[in-house]
Amino acid sequence: MKHQHGRESAGMIFITRFMNSFLHQASFATGYWYYDRHRSVRLVILVGLAIDQIAQSGLSSLSVIYYSAQLFSCRSNILWISDDFENECAYYISKDSKLSLENSVLALIQSVLQTLNLNEEQCTLMGFSKGGSAALYYGLKFNFKNIIASCPQLHIGSYVSRHWPNVANNMMGNNYDQGDINILDNLIPDLLKKQRNKDQHIYLITSLDDEQYSTEIAPYINDFNEHQNFNFVITKSHLAWQHNKVTRYNLPIILSIVYANGEGVSPVIGKITNGYQSNKINEKVIASQRQKEVLVSELSSISYSDGKIYPKGVSFIRGFTCERYDQIKQTLILFGEDFTYEFPLGKFIQKENNYRYYESEFCDYSAASFTSLGNKGIDITSIAQGSYTLKIKTTAGNVTKSNPLMLKRHYEEYHLIDSSELYFHSSSSGTQIIKRPILDNINNIIFSVESKWVKDSIFHLEGIFAVKNVTLDGWGG
Repeated sequence: MKHQHGRESAGMIFITRFMNSFLHQASFATGYWYYDRHRSVRLVILVGLAIDQIAQSGLSSLSVIYYSAQLFSCRSNILWISDDFENECAYYISKDSKLSLENSVLALIQSVLQTLNLNEEQCTLMGFSKGGSAALYYGLKFNFKNIIASCPQLHIGSYVSRHWPNVANNMMGNNYDQGDINILDNLIPDLLKKQRNKDQHIYLITSLDDEQYSTEIAPYINDFNEHQNFNFVITKSHLAWQHNKVTRYNLPIILSIVYANGEGVSPVIGKITNGYQSNKINEKVIASQRQKEVLVSELSSISYSDGKIYPKGVSFIRGFTCERYDQIKQTLILFGEDFTYEFPLGKFIQKENNYRYYESEFCDYSAASFTSLGNKGIDITSIAQGSYTLKIKTTAGNVTKSNPLMLKRHYEEYHLIDSSELYFHSSSSGTQIIKRPILDNINNIIFSVESKWVKDSIFHLEGIFAVKNVTLDGWGG
């Protein structure tokens, strides 16, 4: 049987060994991870994680490892359930307009609870995006004590029909109509209105900057408020600027709730706003950063093709805003002992820079990502033979700084450029490009490559190789 981190053929669920957990199989319709804490008296169930992107197939294997590692210090047992029903998402709820999937999912949860001698009072359901929808649905319908839902969709039918047509077909069948959409749309809102478990704690995490907030959350705030232990976290931050950035920003709050639940505590936090409380930025912090004139630079990748290099990375001077292209200028430098070459760089907008390089105070570095102009590559066929160190020169405001460019990983490649060898090397000491002759510099040797091609595992060269004053007038000459 092929092991694929929680993905298995339809009708079979697979529990894979993870850290100290045990391995066994059961007959349910999806896949899951189970992490056994042995003596713990709590269970945390994660459904449908989608943190860095809206992933239709749920959580990737790498994300499973990362987010399970985030929960490593949690004392609760951890059960992660994959939303994979016949190789497509179903929000754990509906397949071909039949809500029978919940029987399998609920049977799995109850089986694990029974194995641990636990009940719904000792269980937390947690999910993000579509997983948040599932956490609300199962938590409200089956009275689980703690529900953590980040950026859920409440109008499930409308959402998948607009944005995920394959998921819509999987959930409602290929010939679904508005009536099928309405059934899914009403599932969670109806439960919100009907269920009033005073011992149930709901933690809803969202942001006004979530593009789904106005349609999926706002219409039901009053219904949520009717629940006695409803807790509402609204994020206002430049670092949580869209749907798939909100959960990541709130991991500290989410983990603190999970840890508390693991100790049998359901914290009451009420309605809170976290992140930036206003648009006012602490200019003293920014001014201090500008004074230091620290150039932050990183080469994320470099490749070569047909005489051109294709560098990508980030470079900015801390404290100097570069929200727009015209606020920053970057130049790639090939610095050699005998020759130095400079090439202007292009830019592209990447808001992720603001989260990744945040330090003490927000400064917008969206335009700090560089690439070749128009992504067309930088022609280096005319550079002289020699060894060159890659540097970047960056200008922001009235400040210009330069730094060596380094890859975080070791990198080494050989290429042919004209009749020379091109050697790329990157380490903790920097990135080098070395252009050198294929043959030693012997005066009586004539060598040049006129054409070349590569196909599969075959490498073909055509050119001239001759020794001066030696007659070559035949094939065996």
